[in-house]
Amino acid sequence: MASAAITGDGRAHPDDRPTPVVAIPDLPDRGLNPALRHGARVVARRWPEHGVAALSADLAALRPGELRAALLAAPAAGRAVLADAAGTGTVLLCAAPGGPLLPYFGVGSHARHVRSGAFDLTGPLAAAVPGLRRDVDTVADLAAARLLGVGPATRAVLASTAANAG
Repeated sequence: MASAAITGDGRAHPDDRPTPVVAIPDLPDRGLNPALRHGARVVARRWPEHGVAALSADLAALRPGELRAALLAAPAAGRAVLADAAGTGTVLLCAAPGGPLLPYFGVGSHARHVRSGAFDLTGPLAAAVPGLRRDVDTVADLAAARLLGVGPATRAVLASTAANAG
């Protein structure tokens, strides 16, 4: 398992360059939350002037502009959280430079993140970032993501599956 930390200054780059993504080995090897805490500490040591964000990996309809909007909406200090489409899980958790990530992913994670002091981005951003909020945990979630528009790799898998089904 590897934890991924997205680092960056939160500003939109005029040439739309992607923010670096760094894969950090899961040295704790004790699950998602310890891996994310470890990754966030490594990022904070390497790039103390940058914040850190944990992002769900099952966001088939995510658009770069949606992620940019959420990162720009996060406060300059502290932490921020964005709920999934169901409103109970977390699809994005951010920590400003110098602050701890404090991940509490799992069942009911959104409420746990808010109770722990993370600023809730869900209300202000809900309608503006549907692809970012649409994680895919069920077949119904995949259908909803497909309606929003999935990327080329997901489209290819869905087309291949449909072609082989009959």
